[in-house]
Amino acid sequence: MTMIESRSQTRLLGLPGSLRLGSYSLAVLRGLQPALGPAVDLQIGDLRLPLYDEDQDGPSTPKTVQAFRQAVAESDGVVIATPEYNHGIPGVLKNALDWASRPLGRSALTGKAVLVISVSPAFTGGVRAQAQANETLLAIQSRPFSVRRSSSARSPTRSGMDN
Repeated sequence: MTMIESRSQTRLLGLPGSLRLGSYSLAVLRGLQPALGPAVDLQIGDLRLPLYDEDQDGPSTPKTVQAFRQAVAESDGVVIATPEYNHGIPGVLKNALDWASRPLGRSALTGKAVLVISVSPAFTGGVRAQAQANETLLAIQSRPFSVRRSSSARSPTRSGMDN
């Protein structure tokens, strides 16, 4: 891309925190795709990755992990939609963030804007999952902010970081 050229679309990577076929998290991301309009391309990633293992991180990094890291690196930002499991984020999401946080000091998430949307039928709207996701994202040195949605709420509650 030359200095005169400009990219016409913002590229976002959506990460659903649930693998369930009827996942509300996946439904939220799919609902966002047309709502974002033509200026934004939201691709939904697959979090079916092997469990993080430092012994496999390096020259023998699994191909699925390499593709996942590349998708994160090529995105302008990440949108995470997640349920709350046992007062925190699901293991599949934590595992993906662990893979994305490497290599140490050169993570594709470092400095990247990340929106966390919690999807929960509880009156708390998944606030603990948001807190845990934000804590992990801050450790990776990304730029998180959050939207909480409860089935009992009338509109999203914005809470997050001022970065």
